[in-house]
Amino acid sequence: MTRSTIPTEYILIKAETNAQFACCDYAIIQITADWQNTMLQRTELAEKFKGIPYFSRVSFYDCPLGFFENDENVQINKILNSSMEDWAFIRLEENELERLTECDNQLNSFVLRINEYGYAFYSAYAEYTGEEYYTTDFNIRQMIYASITNRQ
Repeated sequence: MTRSTIPTEYILIKAETNAQFACCDYAIIQITADWQNTMLQRTELAEKFKGIPYFSRVSFYDCPLGFFENDENVQINKILNSSMEDWAFIRLEENELERLTECDNQLNSFVLRINEYGYAFYSAYAEYTGEEYYTTDFNIRQMIYASITNRQ
């Protein structure tokens, strides 16, 4: 896995867990044309809730390609340029996704939550412990714009 300066179909995004004995460092999102269209529709729906008191987020059953932890082959701090950067386009080698170190727990109940300003995050829960795994918030429109700009 390497960082790409040119938009690709894959994004590495910071992720965490509240699990006491497990680790989670990042997730990978696949950015396809269908994903972009679906996310724009969902964002437009969430934006209709602007100004409504006590509104939090709309939720959709959706998931990234997986939640992973650093290993000897992938170190998130070598892919992201700074501690302030939350995501980056990446290139994956053939079958590399299957070789990445997934988080220890069996995850289920994958959800995408979007607020009225177009920021979202993915989350999932460990099947037996209920511990939560989640990505950092990201701006959907910014991610889509970056994915269609400078693409070769």
